[in-house]
Amino acid sequence: MLPVAAPSPYLSRLIDGQREIACAITPDGRRVAANAAFAALFPEGGPPANLWRWALFSPDAEKVLLDWEQAWAPRLLTEVKLMCHRAQRTARL
Repeated sequence: MLPVAAPSPYLSRLIDGQREIACAITPDGRRVAANAAFAALFPEGGPPANLWRWALFSPDAEKVLLDWEQAWAPRLLTEVKLMCHRAQRTARL
């Protein structure tokens, strides 16, 4: 997960160099960088622009993210709660 600030120009090279599935996203779920192994998870149309939105609302997510209800849904809901908290905190500043 990346901070809200602009990512390093070297981030894509770092992600591309990983052998395993790798991607970098902003706190609100926007994809900043992804390697070929990550892109291969999404053969039709490539990786989603917003990973959180895809994981929560796409019917394809449950096919790609194995054990969605037990392994992924709790984590995704935690991320949604964190996004709401960050937005509220930012609005108060």
